[in-house]
Amino acid sequence: MQNKCIRFCLNLGNLDHIGTKEFKKINWLNTNDRFLQCVCSAEFNFFHKNGPDYMSEIIHTAFQGNIGTRSSFLKLQQLLKKTNIGQNTISLLSQQQWNKLPKDIKNSGTINTFKHKLKNYFFDILEK
Repeated sequence: MQNKCIRFCLNLGNLDHIGTKEFKKINWLNTNDRFLQCVCSAEFNFFHKNGPDYMSEIIHTAFQGNIGTRSSFLKLQQLLKKTNIGQNTISLLSQQQWNKLPKDIKNSGTINTFKHKLKNYFFDILEK
């Protein structure tokens, strides 16, 4: 459905290929990256105390000790699992994705700035 919408908006033919260039031209993320953007936005809201209260039961920040190192800045604690069961749950996926983000994206002042920086980050990854 997303590809059909892009073809319509860009006035492309029914059989024309839809790739990263077309997504960037229309300023849309593909479905997977859009999902990750929503998940990371929930994490952003958690760190800025804008999320629902139950998030504190699901998400735990990594212990930074007396000295906050660059590698531990705004990190989430990843729960250790003995099996692969539950590895694709949103709580684990969100922690993994959040911890991969660069520091300047995590430090965004507002949720809109965060989403724009995250979208550009995803576009940059796709181009490489």
